[in-house]
Amino acid sequence: MNEPHLRLSPDRPTSLKNETCPYCGKNLSRRSSTKEHVVGRRFVPQGTMSGCWNLILRACRTCNQLKSDLEDDLSAITMAFHTFGLTGLTDDLLTRDAMRKGGRSFSRTTGKPVSQSKTTLNFSGKAGAMHITGNFVAPAQLDEERVFELARLQLTGFFYFLTYDLTANRGNWWSGSFMPLLGTARSDWGNPINLHFMRTVEKWDYRLIVTTADGYFHATIRRHPTEDLWAWAVEWNRSYRVLGFFGGERAAVEIASTFPQLYAEAVYESGSEWVRMRIETPLAEAVDTLFANPGVAR
Repeated sequence: MNEPHLRLSPDRPTSLKNETCPYCGKNLSRRSSTKEHVVGRRFVPQGTMSGCWNLILRACRTCNQLKSDLEDDLSAITMAFHTFGLTGLTDDLLTRDAMRKGGRSFSRTTGKPVSQSKTTLNFSGKAGAMHITGNFVAPAQLDEERVFELARLQLTGFFYFLTYDLTANRGNWWSGSFMPLLGTARSDWGNPINLHFMRTVEKWDYRLIVTTADGYFHATIRRHPTEDLWAWAVEWNRSYRVLGFFGGERAAVEIASTFPQLYAEAVYESGSEWVRMRIETPLAEAVDTLFANPGVAR
């Protein structure tokens, strides 16, 4: 399926009868495979996938279980960001599901339920003649490796679909590397790197734009006009975005070298201990084009 601008039905899923696992490439049999929803139904607020588009594939049991495990805590934590006021939204659905999942899903970092996995940073020391003590408290934190791995699996499923051969009943995988760039909470979507990425890739040819689960899941894949390089981004539960590239490393490194850096100010330093802070920058909806559909007026 190589047509880049195919419009799919927004209110029903697309199902493939693939004969290879989209994630690991293993040949599938009826006994070795399971039904796989690329956008996990439990990853987004309860009921939001009803009457919405999804990509349904077959996957091997090992990959299906791996992805399900990643979705479990990452879903609960991104929803918990909302209850801590990090999204700036009034959303009863997110509040309800954050409370429901927070007691059932366990942080893989703390081993405790997400609702009990607050992170506390204590510091104490001297700054000149003064003795300073303090602490910061934050909700359960995302494990960056798990975040990037779930994003990779979701993008792998979508790319498999984009390259799907209806005759052979199988898709392909990108050549080159998977290169995540940054993950940020909603309160910082306007930081310099996110803005530069959005403006850099907005004129690349879009190959996939997904808005589903009543807006609680977004994804986009765009292709560089001349290089074997793709830009991608996903948004989870209106709370967290992850973005990056896949394909040729040389071209990705050249583009990334033009991005600005994020600078943090030191607010406390004592010997080997230090605390640095960077003010987060929200993104105004009027200039948010990351998942905009060029064929639909804003």
